[in-house]
Amino acid sequence: MRRPRPSGRMRVLLAVSLLTACAGCGLTSGSPMVDDVGPGTIGRGRPLDGAALTVTSKEFTEQLVLGAIMGIAFQAAGAEVLDRTGIQGSVGTRAAVENGDADATYEYTGTAWITYLGNSRPIPDPEQQWEAVRKADAKKGLTWLPPARLNNTYALAMNRSNY
Repeated sequence: MRRPRPSGRMRVLLAVSLLTACAGCGLTSGSPMVDDVGPGTIGRGRPLDGAALTVTSKEFTEQLVLGAIMGIAFQAAGAEVLDRTGIQGSVGTRAAVENGDADATYEYTGTAWITYLGNSRPIPDPEQQWEAVRKADAKKGLTWLPPARLNNTYALAMNRSNY
């Protein structure tokens, strides 16, 4: 026996019900910043209350994730966040921060040192590299916060039978 198809009115009601259910579970469209964060979920209170911040990132997965985390953290601290993550390439992302179209981005110190600051050799020590970039960019009005504990060192992993 075939089930009767819902009428046009019933389909609209089902669609509205589905959308309402999705809205209640935190799903939104157009932005990766969908987590429901509130005061005190990151840090203490709302130190960024009233701030309007634009976050940006490059267009690849790691940077998109970091940009989303940054935006969610800013929201948790009380800021209104405009998501401008996913800019194509390093130069465009840096330009957005330099010219004020974005307020914050995650960046690699090596990329900043070589690509933006025009040096030809990286500094092998990570802390010295960060300090050199921080000092050089301070002259351009850019502030580097303390480095994240993330590491962009490349490595190869394989199972025992292949090495």
